[in-house]
Amino acid sequence: MTEKVIAEAALFRSHTFESSQAKDMDYLLQMEMTNYGKADPVSAWITGLTLYIVPTAATDNYQLTAKLFDHNGQLLKTYVYDDGVTTWMGIWFLPMVGKTPASTVRSVWENMIRTLFRDILRDNVLSYSYLDGYHQLANGNLEGR
Repeated sequence: MTEKVIAEAALFRSHTFESSQAKDMDYLLQMEMTNYGKADPVSAWITGLTLYIVPTAATDNYQLTAKLFDHNGQLLKTYVYDDGVTTWMGIWFLPMVGKTPASTVRSVWENMIRTLFRDILRDNVLSYSYLDGYHQLANGNLEGR
């Protein structure tokens, strides 16, 4: 998923996901995505007890923490983004069975990474980057894909 967003952004001539090769790169971007869910066990129990006639919801909250380092290992900037997805469960939602939250979660993550790249460019913390991606981003072509 990150690979897809990086390719779409076209900001970098080369990149790697191998930490052993990080020393050869001009910049290091460490990204950590955490998921901290929120569900009410009593509501879930009631939903199960009523055979899903009474619906319930569960929320997955995501936090993307990204740290941008220069080639000397100096921290340039830290970025933090929060978003979430609420999933409803109940018999009333059977017509939507094929609409799984997995694609929504993937979209949320991709948009968080796109927002990160946009903010890195807006903050002008990179000495240079692959400018095709910058021009696409500046023209709004990467947002909302």
